[in-house]
Amino acid sequence: MTARLSSRCKERPAGRYKSGKHAGEPTYCRECRNEKARNRCLNDGERMRELARRRYASNPEKHRDEHRRWRNANPEKFAKINQRWRDHHPFVYAAISLEHNSGTWIPPLSLWGLFKRQRGRCAMTGRALNLRGHPRASLDHRVPRSRSGETTPENLQWVSRQVNVSKNALSVDEFVGLCAEVVQHHSQGVLSVASPC
Repeated sequence: MTARLSSRCKERPAGRYKSGKHAGEPTYCRECRNEKARNRCLNDGERMRELARRRYASNPEKHRDEHRRWRNANPEKFAKINQRWRDHHPFVYAAISLEHNSGTWIPPLSLWGLFKRQRGRCAMTGRALNLRGHPRASLDHRVPRSRSGETTPENLQWVSRQVNVSKNALSVDEFVGLCAEVVQHHSQGVLSVASPC
């Protein structure tokens, strides 16, 4: 018995329906099936997204478990996909991170506007900021959250990752004062202060 050909391309062997009323009957080959799905997403993307939202809403826990299972089984793939997504959507990623860490949603467009107002430069050092790759720019609270600082666009600034880690829970004025002390100490000569002679 010869294999049935795909009803779409009529060149490659067709797969078979696994279940339903057409179980066991020939269907499209893998390439034709993928092409049909691609075209459906391109031509009718909004309807496909709505169907996906409904499927998720019908049983969100099941979808979360499936996603978690796939992520744990494919950590390298997940890291690569996540990195690519972060590189293409840095402001959306920053907004999601802020909401996750502080519970406050700030629209990505507001974060983009803040970045543009700073002309893509660190608010503390003036260095050009990198939104893709490593080291990445990060958002900093002018008045730290540990001191009742709110997560609002007025209290946020884009800084380089090194500055954010160094600043920690200091206010902007305290951090600038600390940096001034470091510069003053180094200008006096660290070796003369540190040496016992």
